[in-house]
Amino acid sequence: MGEIIDRDRIVGRIDASLTSHYLSLEITVVSVALAMAGLALADLVAEPDGLGSRLVLLWLVWVGGLLAIAVAYAGPMIGAFALPPSVPTVWDLVPPLAIGVVEFLMFAVLIRQVGPGTQFDLVIATWLWVMAAFGIIAFVTILRAQYLLLEDTMNNRYDPEKLE
Repeated sequence: MGEIIDRDRIVGRIDASLTSHYLSLEITVVSVALAMAGLALADLVAEPDGLGSRLVLLWLVWVGGLLAIAVAYAGPMIGAFALPPSVPTVWDLVPPLAIGVVEFLMFAVLIRQVGPGTQFDLVIATWLWVMAAFGIIAFVTILRAQYLLLEDTMNNRYDPEKLE
């Protein structure tokens, strides 16, 4: 408790702010998405009767959703450390939250009590539209990361000689 907070310590916290923001927000988003995947899994396991061959397609869609979560999680977990030192803005908050909403919907549509349960074609069509939205938001997120990295390079904060 007796530590003095000096300028270097404050600068260090600001430098780590954007990375910490992305990592903590992504962990929260993935936790919600995996909870929803668990609910969808329980619904798939609980009542497979009457679905016949459609059950296989629902399982493939469910696994596809898990793979999408893995990809969306791996990107920030690996790339966040390359982000420049800065304070997050609103534009750094929107893409991860939008991905979280889409991941939530990706599994919500598979739960009969939430989605259009009895209309199998509508379930698959809705899931495909949600997956398309996921791809668009992921693309926007990649563009945001690219912008941050290019802006950092243009502002000469990146010095290749320091890495040698």
